[in-house]
Amino acid sequence: MEPTNSTTMINILLSTRLSGDKFRAADGLELAVPATFGRRALSDLVNRLLTPEELQDEGEGDGEGDGDSDKQHFEFLIQSTLLRTTLFTFCERAKWSLEKTLEIEYTLPFPNSKEKKKV
Repeated sequence: MEPTNSTTMINILLSTRLSGDKFRAADGLELAVPATFGRRALSDLVNRLLTPEELQDEGEGDGEGDGDSDKQHFEFLIQSTLLRTTLFTFCERAKWSLEKTLEIEYTLPFPNSKEKKKV
């Protein structure tokens, strides 16, 4: 049964093979995130880690749109499997302990994500 709040945490280790400094700032970071995180929340997290605080502050509170237009969307792979659920559900289906640190690779969206194995 999936947790209904964000008190259950999972340790993750972010990595990327993307080149360029603008994508590498989160590479190698180990964090604890709510088990309810899925692709969108992880993408928001990586965007916050990649964007300098000064730029984040400038874009907040202007009342214009939802702020998604400047965000880069990412795909997330766990052992070469695209993440399409919450972290909790992924671990449950894979029969992995929530105490294990998940190594998660972030990458730019694939042209045709349906070709990759999904969980």
